[in-house]
Amino acid sequence: TSGTQSQNGPATDNPQILRFDGATGAFKDIFVSTRSGGLENPYTLLFGPDGNLYVSNVTTHSVLRYQGSSGAFLGAFVAPGSGGLSRPTGMAFGPDGLFYVASSFGNVGILRYNATTGAFVDTFIPAGRGGMAGPTDILFYTFESQVTQSGSAPSVAADPASGNRLLVWTDNQVVNVQPFDSDGHATSA
Repeated sequence: TSGTQSQNGPATDNPQILRFDGATGAFKDIFVSTRSGGLENPYTLLFGPDGNLYVSNVTTHSVLRYQGSSGAFLGAFVAPGSGGLSRPTGMAFGPDGLFYVASSFGNVGILRYNATTGAFVDTFIPAGRGGMAGPTDILFYTFESQVTQSGSAPSVAADPASGNRLLVWTDNQVVNVQPFDSDGHATSA
């Protein structure tokens, strides 16, 4: 097994994605070479259901896609600024078949995109709803598990009988929750 790590830094640094052995932690290779496909400031790395690597590229306001086994650049999956995307951070492929991206600055919110084409669909959670101010991470919560943050931060749990799902995100080190139904519509928190 292997893991992938981002070499974060300003656009003037040496942005690349490195691969390490998942068992030993030993460096394996440079998976995505310096600035490949416009890589400037990677934030979140995510392998999609298609096996490809998706990278939120903060300074270009886009999501880049790389071939999952070789690291070869495949193209911008979410074009720069698509749907108002600004400083993308967290990303997740949702259980409804859509691709979710946290837009953390300017047009703040959780934006949804077509998971095959990367085309903008809508703003799922706008700024202000449920305290949304600058999301950084996205997690889809299953009722079989429980998300807990240590200390005085909130714990998240829900009644499986409701049939709703939860989208959980962190914002200013606080865990936030937005329930949604099986059709992907936000419901009251």
